[in-house]
Amino acid sequence: MKEQDYYLLTFANTHAAMMAEGILKGLFEITIIPTLREISAGCGISIAIKALDIENVLKQLKTAKFDEALMDTYAVHHRDGKICPEPVCSK
Repeated sequence: MKEQDYYLLTFANTHAAMMAEGILKGLFEITIIPTLREISAGCGISIAIKALDIENVLKQLKTAKFDEALMDTYAVHHRDGKICPEPVCSK
Protein backbone atom coordinates (compact mmCIF):
# COMPACT_ATOMS: atom_id res chain seq x y z
CA MET A 1 0.00 0.00 0.00
CA LYS A 2 2.90 2.37 -0.57
CA GLU A 3 2.13 4.55 -3.59
CA GLN A 4 -1.65 4.46 -3.63
CA ASP A 5 -4.19 6.20 -1.46
CA TYR A 6 -5.52 4.22 1.49
CA TYR A 7 -7.20 4.66 4.85
CA LEU A 8 -5.58 4.34 8.22
CA LEU A 9 -7.24 3.42 11.48
CA THR A 10 -5.40 4.63 14.59
CA PHE A 11 -6.23 3.52 18.11
CA ALA A 12 -6.20 4.95 21.61
CA ASN A 13 -4.41 1.87 22.97
CA THR A 14 -2.82 -1.39 21.89
CA HIS A 15 -5.74 -3.45 23.19
CA ALA A 16 -8.16 -1.59 20.89
CA ALA A 17 -5.82 -2.12 17.92
CA MET A 18 -5.66 -5.86 18.63
CA MET A 19 -9.44 -6.08 19.02
CA ALA A 20 -10.01 -4.35 15.68
CA GLU A 21 -7.45 -6.60 14.00
CA GLY A 22 -9.26 -9.67 15.34
CA ILE A 23 -12.58 -8.42 13.98
CA LEU A 24 -11.23 -7.53 10.52
CA LYS A 25 -8.61 -10.23 9.89
CA GLY A 26 -9.76 -12.74 7.31
CA LEU A 27 -12.61 -10.51 6.14
CA PHE A 28 -10.56 -7.72 4.58
CA GLU A 29 -7.05 -7.17 3.33
CA ILE A 30 -5.51 -5.23 6.21
CA THR A 31 -1.94 -4.35 7.08
CA ILE A 32 -0.70 -3.60 10.59
CA ILE A 33 1.76 -0.71 10.43
CA PRO A 34 3.35 1.80 12.81
CA THR A 35 1.30 4.98 13.07
CA LEU A 36 2.63 7.56 10.62
CA ARG A 37 4.84 10.20 12.19
CA GLU A 38 2.60 12.81 10.54
CA ILE A 39 -0.13 11.67 12.94
CA SER A 40 0.68 12.46 16.56
CA ALA A 41 -2.10 10.45 18.15
CA GLY A 42 -2.84 6.95 19.27
CA CYS A 43 -0.83 4.05 20.58
CA GLY A 44 1.63 3.72 17.71
CA ILE A 45 -0.16 0.81 16.00
CA SER A 46 -2.41 1.41 13.01
CA ILE A 47 -4.33 -0.64 10.47
CA ALA A 48 -4.00 0.29 6.79
CA ILE A 49 -7.02 -0.48 4.60
CA LYS A 50 -7.65 -0.20 0.88
CA ALA A 51 -9.76 2.83 0.01
CA LEU A 52 -12.37 0.59 -1.63
CA ASP A 53 -12.91 -1.32 1.63
CA ILE A 54 -13.23 1.50 4.17
CA GLU A 55 -17.03 1.73 4.18
CA ASN A 56 -17.45 -2.01 4.74
CA VAL A 57 -14.66 -2.09 7.34
CA LEU A 58 -16.36 0.63 9.39
CA LYS A 59 -19.70 -1.20 9.09
CA GLN A 60 -18.08 -4.44 10.27
CA LEU A 61 -16.54 -2.73 13.30
CA LYS A 62 -19.90 -1.16 14.16
CA THR A 63 -21.67 -4.54 13.77
CA ALA A 64 -19.10 -6.08 16.13
CA LYS A 65 -19.87 -3.28 18.62
CA PHE A 66 -16.30 -1.98 18.53
CA ASP A 67 -16.05 1.22 20.61
CA GLU A 68 -15.58 3.93 17.96
CA ALA A 69 -14.33 6.33 20.64
CA LEU A 70 -11.10 4.29 20.71
CA MET A 71 -10.39 4.82 17.01
CA ASP A 72 -9.67 7.61 14.54
CA THR A 73 -9.83 7.30 10.76
CA TYR A 74 -7.50 9.03 8.30
CA ALA A 75 -7.48 9.20 4.51
CA VAL A 76 -3.85 8.94 3.42
CA HIS A 77 -2.94 10.60 0.13
CA HIS A 78 0.36 10.85 -1.70
CA ARG A 79 1.13 14.33 -3.05
CA ASP A 80 4.41 15.33 -4.65
CA GLY A 81 6.16 12.40 -3.01
CA LYS A 82 4.84 13.26 0.45
CA ILE A 83 2.41 11.34 2.65
CA CYS A 84 -0.58 13.51 3.56
CA PRO A 85 -2.97 12.02 6.14
CA GLU A 86 -6.29 13.80 6.58
CA PRO A 87 -8.70 13.07 9.45
CA VAL A 88 -12.07 11.66 8.42
CA CYS A 89 -15.05 12.73 10.50
CA SER A 90 -16.95 9.48 11.04
CA LYS A 91 -18.18 9.96 14.60
